Amino acid sequence: MTYHERVYASPWFRWALWTVLTASALFAIAGNLAGDAWIGLLAALFTLTLIILVDRWFMTMQVTVDQEAVTARFGPFATRLAHPRIVSVEAQDYRWITYGGWGIRWGTQRRRAWSVPFLNRGVMLALTDGTRYFISSRSPEDLRSSIQEHIEVRGGTRG
Repeated sequence: MTYHERVYASPWFRWALWTVLTASALFAIAGNLAGDAWIGLLAALFTLTLIILVDRWFMTMQVTVDQEAVTARFGPFATRLAHPRIVSVEAQDYRWITYGGWGIRWGTQRRRAWSVPFLNRGVMLALTDGTRYFISSRSPEDLRSSIQEHIEVRGGTRG
């Protein structure tokens, strides 16, 4: 009764991010070769470290459904939604304009999103306090089904 998914950002978006940031690092090195090469090298190392952190932390989201809760995690950042708090769940499309983009987002009207860049599918969870959480998924029906099983066991309602 557990579910686990690694939700990756679109390959083209990851490629574009790596290309732009790597080019920035190379320009930093080239721009400083005439002066202090160490500054250029440090700038390049900083940029490449930033690329790796952004890629590892925000281009892949872990989604887990276990006996206790639904968890969405970007690197060191996570949200854990206990099953008794979930009233309903439904698969739906992500409208980035509602949240102002992708990633960990706070929208209007008590809406939250844990969304992977340029992936427009997932599930919407309605909580007992009126908050709604969107969580990206490449298999939204499977994720919805897993969550639904757990909230029915815990006494929630159908979504």
